[in-house]
Amino acid sequence: MALCDVSPATLRYVGDYYGVTKRFMDHHDLLKEPMDAAVVLSADSHGQVIVDALKAGKHVFTEKPMCFTLREADEILAAHKKAGTSAWSPT
Repeated sequence: MALCDVSPATLRYVGDYYGVTKRFMDHHDLLKEPMDAAVVLSADSHGQVIVDALKAGKHVFTEKPMCFTLREADEILAAHKKAGTSAWSPT
């Protein structure tokens, strides 16, 4: 298990609370870790992080909204189709 957040304080608090020692401030670094799936819970649009995770061969679970624009949705679908992994967002 690993965590990623742009806020050092949030990363430290959540990591300490749950006992997660692998911590990253850049999702690209996190995606280099061996893992089956990524959970995307960012405060902004999730689009680029989802695309990057799919391109890294990870399955993705994300909260709503998955993205903000049709362009982002098209990029997610294209990355999903090319990677053969799954991307899921609750309805």
